[in-house]
Amino acid sequence: MALFFCAVAMRHYTYYNLSKVAQHSASVLFTTLSEVSEASLAVLLGVAAVDYVVKGLQADDAPPAHTHGGIIQTFSIWDLPLLALGVPILLLARALNVFSISALANLGRPPHLRISLRMQVVMWFAGMRGAVSFALAITLPAATGHDAEAAWTVPIVTTTLGLILFLNLCWAPFTGPLIRLLDLQADDARRASFRAELPSAASSLSSLPIPSPQPPPPIAAAPSAAAAARH
Repeated sequence: MALFFCAVAMRHYTYYNLSKVAQHSASVLFTTLSEVSEASLAVLLGVAAVDYVVKGLQADDAPPAHTHGGIIQTFSIWDLPLLALGVPILLLARALNVFSISALANLGRPPHLRISLRMQVVMWFAGMRGAVSFALAITLPAATGHDAEAAWTVPIVTTTLGLILFLNLCWAPFTGPLIRLLDLQADDARRASFRAELPSAASSLSSLPIPSPQPPPPIAAAPSAAAAARH
C-alpha cells in the first residue's frame, strides 16, 4: 500500500517533468508491466484454485484432527457456509465505503463535478477484484507451510480465493450491461473526439525534433620532431 500511494503521488509530479518522448516511453513501459503483473496474478489465482480444489477432493470424509491445548479441533479445507456468508458481507462493506466516501467528496464540489448516484452504483458493483486480499491471504501460516498447527487459517485462504473467483467470473461480466442500463457509456461524439486525438498525439510525438549526434571534436596533431627540435 505504501508503494501504491507513493506511485500515485509521484506520478502527479514526476510525469510532467519528463519530455514528451520520455512521457510516451514511460507510459508504454508501465502499461506493459501492468499487463504482465495482471497476467501473473491470474496464473497464480488459477494454480491456487486448482491446488485447493484437488486438496478438497482428496480429503477424507473425516478431516484431519489437530490438538490444541488438549482439545481436538477439526478443520475442512473449504468452508461453504463462510463462503456463502462472505458475499453479502463484502457487498455491504463495499456499499458503506463507496457511498459514504462519495458523499464526503461531493461536499466540496460544484454540482457539475459531483459523483452521481449512478456512478456510485457502478463503483460499488465493479470495484471488487481481490488482488490485495489474495496477496494477504497467502501470507497466512498454513498457506506458507511454516506452521502446521495453524490449519484454521486454511478456510480463510480458500474462502478468499473462492470469493475472488466468484466476483471475477460470475459478477464482473455484468459490469458492461449495468453501465449500459444506467446510460453511463460514452456517447458517439466523445468516442469520435477520442479517436481523433489518438492520431494527433502520435503525429505530435513523431514530429518532435530528435537531435542528431554531433561528430567528436578533431584531435590536434602531435608536433613533428623538427618542430620539437626548434623549440
